[in-house]
Amino acid sequence: MALMEEAKRRFDELVQMHFPFEATAETYPDREAYVDLSSNRRFTYQELDNAINKLANAFKADGIQPGDLVMSMLFNTVDHVIVNYAAWKVGAIFSPINFRFASGNVAHCLEDSEPKVFIYDEDLTDVAKQAVEMSNFKPKVVLSRKDLESYSAGFPETKPANPEGVTAFHECLRLYTSGTTGKPKGVPHYHADAYIAGLTHSLAGMHWIPDDILLSVAPYFHAAGNIPAYMPAFMRGMKVVSVKRFDPIKVLDAVAAEKITFLMGPPAAFIAMIDAVKKGYDKDVSSLRGCMLMGAPITRETYRGLRDVLKVDVFNGDGTTEALYCHQLSPWDPVEKWEGDATAKNGCPLPGNLLRIVKIYPDRKARPDELVPKDGKTIGELIVKNIHFPGYYHNNPEQTRAAFIDGWFYTGDNATWDEDGYNHLHGRGGDMILSGGENIYPEGLEAALIEHPAVQDAIVVGCPDEKWGQLVTAYVVLNKGANVTPEELDAHMKAHPMVDDYARPRLYTFVEELPYTATGKKQRYVIRNKVAEDAKEGKLIQVKKI
Repeated sequence: MALMEEAKRRFDELVQMHFPFEATAETYPDREAYVDLSSNRRFTYQELDNAINKLANAFKADGIQPGDLVMSMLFNTVDHVIVNYAAWKVGAIFSPINFRFASGNVAHCLEDSEPKVFIYDEDLTDVAKQAVEMSNFKPKVVLSRKDLESYSAGFPETKPANPEGVTAFHECLRLYTSGTTGKPKGVPHYHADAYIAGLTHSLAGMHWIPDDILLSVAPYFHAAGNIPAYMPAFMRGMKVVSVKRFDPIKVLDAVAAEKITFLMGPPAAFIAMIDAVKKGYDKDVSSLRGCMLMGAPITRETYRGLRDVLKVDVFNGDGTTEALYCHQLSPWDPVEKWEGDATAKNGCPLPGNLLRIVKIYPDRKARPDELVPKDGKTIGELIVKNIHFPGYYHNNPEQTRAAFIDGWFYTGDNATWDEDGYNHLHGRGGDMILSGGENIYPEGLEAALIEHPAVQDAIVVGCPDEKWGQLVTAYVVLNKGANVTPEELDAHMKAHPMVDDYARPRLYTFVEELPYTATGKKQRYVIRNKVAEDAKEGKLIQVKKI
């Protein structure tokens, strides 16, 4: 019994998210750890650990204790990382929120999580101050990023004493969902589940080595920007480089200057970089060996551009805020899984993940054993079982009951799977269009539209219709200088081998931009909420069926 207690004590002590970073800092103190290109600051592992310790000691002096919550609204900068690890070193929960949230959503997060500390970027001062005023909860410490250095000035660079009572199964991270379906929900993660997820991603998923250098344009507040990005990079002793805001030329310049080997981000970011290279960008980016894409479908054109223009290995990772990264398509997977459909498959489960696709019923959730056929065609709901999801949403029992059932997480994502077990996502459950009794899914239609040379982007939704229930409706962004008529797009869709006749859009409208989350996910619900009004105002153009 004593040996078991000792083993548990050591497990709880070492399976803490800050421990791998501290181990790397002690082992490789002079190795470069972080380059913040937005502020021209460079840190060795020892220097970064010292900065983290100073802030942790400042938190401790301000009474921040284990179980308290530190919330941030920061861009991808070294300050985000320092706040993150400083919170962990005092046993606090770190909760980074979306820097694109409106003040009302920020106020919701403040009231929902009641942070003792709230740190925001100075560029977001108006939103942050308005949110604090709106919120019924007032954090003890409210700081802008530029005040962090003075806040921690004079505190020692030595590590604070390990917080008492914090175990591997205490909450360390609270992420808020991105808002593709409505109000943000708080998703807790524990040291143990985040630790295992980081190891899985760096070793089994990406095959990173200590000499790799990472730049992630996926926002650090997002599940795609922290647990599978800078956290496992520090576990491997890698260097991390950041830019505060995405710009394709700045990122390519960073690759050339810092000899970056891996990039992570949404497809839209890589499309912009591919276009820049095609248009004559000529600095040496040959150090780049891999790109991880996430958050949105990858079209054939994007995959081929990465492979043939940037000349990199391509990874398609996918997951959720709740279940974290759970499946991946890798360079060693068969090429038909990348190019066989209009968009690439989302891959097979990563180690430690069990994925199923179950039937969709109008009045209940399917049981975990009610599976759809592995035919690559039948749409079902993707469900996941792994160690990573907590089994509940913070302060949200209703959504908890709807999503976490019998040990499974019901993602709400429409998906198919083929005979080899490869999954293919087809948008959110609420994105489905019901027209004339047919179930129509927007993702494939959007990918087909984007293949037209005049089209830059598209969102497809259903417009209410008395006869058909809904009419398939396309909101289209054209490439600069391009002109095309709805009839020409309809002819393109009619000729497309992956578009069923009944699924072709009947209504079109041309717009300047489309709504996305900060992580590159389409917010179709924003368009759904306005499509009926647009129809009334005559903004939608109907095409006759050919």
